[in-house]
Amino acid sequence: MEKADVDITKVKSTFASKFPEHPLTKILISEPDYLTAEEFLAKVQTWLAFFNGDGEDGKN
Repeated sequence: MEKADVDITKVKSTFASKFPEHPLTKILISEPDYLTAEEFLAKVQTWLAFFNGDGEDGKN
């Protein structure tokens, strides 16, 4: 683990259990368990945009 500051294992498991069929689940699961703070901040913006733009109920 080189300069990895953020453990996203809980985020990955919680999201996968709540949204098992959401396309973002596959993306999150493919991410490493640990990210640098810079990587995390860059990725979380994309994840949130993807999640908010692709609601499961089709309303956005």
